Amino acid sequence: TFTSPAVAHIGMTEAAARAEFGDDNVQVIFRRLLSVDRAICTGQNEHGFFQLVLKKDDTIIGATIMAPPAGELISEISLAMHKKMKLSDLIFVMHAYPTFSLPLQVMGSTLYYNKLKKSSKLLSILKKIGL
Repeated sequence: TFTSPAVAHIGMTEAAARAEFGDDNVQVIFRRLLSVDRAICTGQNEHGFFQLVLKKDDTIIGATIMAPPAGELISEISLAMHKKMKLSDLIFVMHAYPTFSLPLQVMGSTLYYNKLKKSSKLLSILKKIGL
């Protein structure tokens, strides 16, 4: 949409995904532009966000972006959805610093890190018992 800041959307909304798959099978990751370095550098960080809608297995099924380059950023999400990629797959895509696209990589990294933290407890227990 040609607004300021721009808005772009693809796929399912959070409400539609929860209606179709159930609350336990959907997760939403949200990041405000307030914490995006490029937006801070250009003074465009007051309004805007990234919202990704994922299945329980982290497959991207929807996204809404409100940011100056939203129309350009949504294309990366579109490709990821077409290829049925998981958000964690985007951590391997090179994003320059500072750019508006970097939050996509950061969101994927955060999700991956949180999964590692959950499994690290199990790994430490297994090490203690010699497995």
